[in-house]
Amino acid sequence: MTGYGRSKKRGEVGEAWARSVNGRFLEVRVHLPREWAALEPELRSLAQTYVARGTVDLHINRSKTAENAVRVEVDESLATQWAKALNQLAKLTSTEGGGTQDVFSVLARAPEVIRVVHETEVSEDEKARVFVIAREALEALKSERVREGNATRAELIRLLDALDEAVLKVSALAATAPDDLRARLKARLEKLEASGLQPPGAEDARFHQEVALLIDRGDIQEEIARLAAHLKVYRDLVSGDGEQVQKAGSIGKTLDFYAQELLREVNTVGSKSQTAEMTRLVVEAKTLVEKIREQVQNVE
Repeated sequence: MTGYGRSKKRGEVGEAWARSVNGRFLEVRVHLPREWAALEPELRSLAQTYVARGTVDLHINRSKTAENAVRVEVDESLATQWAKALNQLAKLTSTEGGGTQDVFSVLARAPEVIRVVHETEVSEDEKARVFVIAREALEALKSERVREGNATRAELIRLLDALDEAVLKVSALAATAPDDLRARLKARLEKLEASGLQPPGAEDARFHQEVALLIDRGDIQEEIARLAAHLKVYRDLVSGDGEQVQKAGSIGKTLDFYAQELLREVNTVGSKSQTAEMTRLVVEAKTLVEKIREQVQNVE
């Protein structure tokens, strides 16, 4: 679920902000100054307690007023060797003016003689302050995700209501389908008779078996019953209160699974459709299920 949270501590350790985008799995990326690299595994674990699904970026910057954890060191042994080598080179080439200032200029540019060292040890006090701002950023992110989650829940309920209505209409059509089929067959038989052809008689067993088979193939009562059951489970999951959702854990994958089951049943109904109105309702239902699946991708 998309979200963004920020925590800024002026005059202390620094600032942190977190953001997340939708994703099928959980991926946590921690961005830290080099001197805090040792805290990355613990910060990643912390972020995983706030988010169960999606891609999360946690950024933490060091405050300019924080204690500097960088120092400059001089490799005295290497500098001595460079100085000896320069003096020796001056003697060999009989170079004039090889004074102290010239040697210093060369040494200042010599590789590894002067190096910047970043402290990797983090004090317990500094670590505690880093985790304070990290938690504040993740809490802000969580609040934003809850806000978006409520909006997604409202949209899912709206789509479920529309799907319920479409299924009820399909069920009503299914109840009258056998009578409609018999009426259409009767009209065709009468047309055959009017054209001078001899239609099958009441004693034609084969004819009545075919009629019964057509009616059976068009029977969608089982599919309607399964759709109603799936919709009830879906509505219970979506409408559950925060405590129920917390106990259930991540329900995004569960909702995605039931969305696939809804689509499977709707497709089966479509394959048995025998009227244009039934086909229209099935297309409407499939469109609603696809919209539900799109929304579910935002659910943790």
